[in-house]
Amino acid sequence: MVDDNQELLTLLGRLVSGEGWEPLLVNRGKPAIEAIAGQRLDAAIVDVLLPDMMGYEVGACCKNAGVPFVFVTGVFKGPRAAQEAKAQHGAAGYFEKPFDAKALMAAIRALLPAAPAAATPAPAPAPADAPDDFDVEVAVDDEEAEAPADAEPAPTPPPEGALRDNLPDLLAAFYLAQQTGELTVQRGPVRKTVFFEQGLPRFAISNLRSDRLGPFLVRVGKLTEEQLGEAVAIVDATRRRMGEVLVELGHLDPDEKAYYVGQQVKAIIYTLFGWEEGAYRFHFTAARESEEIKLAIHPASLILRGVKRLYRRERLQRLLPDAERLAPSLAPVFPPGEVPLASWEKQLLTRVDGVRTVSELARESGKALDEARGSLYGMLAARILQRA
Repeated sequence: MVDDNQELLTLLGRLVSGEGWEPLLVNRGKPAIEAIAGQRLDAAIVDVLLPDMMGYEVGACCKNAGVPFVFVTGVFKGPRAAQEAKAQHGAAGYFEKPFDAKALMAAIRALLPAAPAAATPAPAPAPADAPDDFDVEVAVDDEEAEAPADAEPAPTPPPEGALRDNLPDLLAAFYLAQQTGELTVQRGPVRKTVFFEQGLPRFAISNLRSDRLGPFLVRVGKLTEEQLGEAVAIVDATRRRMGEVLVELGHLDPDEKAYYVGQQVKAIIYTLFGWEEGAYRFHFTAARESEEIKLAIHPASLILRGVKRLYRRERLQRLLPDAERLAPSLAPVFPPGEVPLASWEKQLLTRVDGVRTVSELARESGKALDEARGSLYGMLAARILQRA
């Protein structure tokens, strides 16, 4: 499997392992060609645009070695590109990002009829049309010291990888694969999980007491400590959900419940942008149907807002120095119309040309350097931009 998007590559590797196959993951064309020459491979998934060469060269090596392969691409799209990939380069399939990961696995399975087939989970329903996004009204504190005493004692599976400024790429990986499942992020005893349906984040949970609905409502001033204590007593006695109990007590009406649950879930996800270290792992499941209230927010919006609100000044300076030059992305993850930008950010985007530095772009934007840097790095994290 050849792709320079490491998080997407890891996610697809997990899917391949779940089918009973052994993945070999590489992020450049040269080591891919070496693997084709030096190992017995049964099939290949090759990104068309690689950092060191075109994927067509890797495809040619696959063809010469008798290894069936499919292309994936975020750049070369349309029926003509797909036809040429098959007719001229011998690809058995052509998948445009974002693609249906289940369809990709089915295409590989067709190339390997003897491979053991894993049980296929029930297909997730398509998410409903998204209403207007929630707007988190409170600052999210990312300095959470410990998990509560009642945190789940279940053993933690081994991590998929390290969390190192790559949360945006993990969110984008689910989107690119249109995958349903869970992303769990852990730092020390604190564990938070984001649930996805067909690539979109829909819900989140945390083992921190401060992330629960009741304490969240106290923090935003919607509930008093006395009201919370009354509700907690009922919840403990009946094992019902806090939101349901608060509506019954008259502390929330049903519309407020939907609004504040959405606020709470978004706050859980936003805190993860403040984490500069930790570990992550994937878990692929059917859609989480037990939640009556689900987010309707695009991952591009999460990434841009999370970066701008939660990345500290020093972190942004480390990730995007003043002298860095940016260019429009050759392989954008999200279609331009799906990326929410302010009018001044849209104007700033037109000035990104691979020549101007970050400090020059900030000066031309009329905004403070820190504010402009946050927006530019948000666009870089969302893969609207790339480093020149």
